Amino acid sequence: MEKTDNSIHSELFNSKEEFLHEYGNLFVEEVINGKQYHIEIPTGENPDPYRIVVAPDGIVGVASFEPLKIWELDTQEEEYKTMLHKLNRIVQENIDSNDIRKLVREFRSGNHTYFTRILPYSQQRSTEVLRCILDEKLKKLE
Repeated sequence: MEKTDNSIHSELFNSKEEFLHEYGNLFVEEVINGKQYHIEIPTGENPDPYRIVVAPDGIVGVASFEPLKIWELDTQEEEYKTMLHKLNRIVQENIDSNDIRKLVREFRSGNHTYFTRILPYSQQRSTEVLRCILDEKLKKLE
């Protein structure tokens, strides 16, 4: 990566495969209702207030009013499966937008409110944000 004018220029992620090739060891694969999700694993003692999910249709950061809720999700629970399905639907409907109001969303699933930030492939800013966040998490694993 080269740094110019206070911005980081890096190679874009053009696909899920490219992204997972570089950062796949930070995720666990889950197949839910026949669809592949890659869910971020916790790194460090204090989990972040958001969690990265590689949904079938794109990458998204997920947060909640109850930060631990997003780290305690059980893939065997129906509530969790429903949340992931809703999350992927939101990604699917908004992934091609450049409008931040469509990329930052709020939704309810069960008794919880979740906040999302869709991070589209092939967008410079999304790639920069993901690299910044995940490079720090990789350091924690070393």
